[in-house]
Amino acid sequence: MGDVISQLLPLVLMLVFFVSLGLFVNRLVRNQKERTASTMEIERKLDHIIKLLEKQQS
Repeated sequence: MGDVISQLLPLVLMLVFFVSLGLFVNRLVRNQKERTASTMEIERKLDHIIKLLEKQQS
């Protein structure tokens, strides 16, 4: 019984490592997409503000 546990433990630990690594990478990609969308929204608002200011100057 001890031999089975000593063989399964490294396999389970490797499986947990790869699953957690995959979840970590997935979270990084998702956060990057959210940051990109947020940045684009901010740029759009700034463009609108610049157009309004240019309109006021003329």
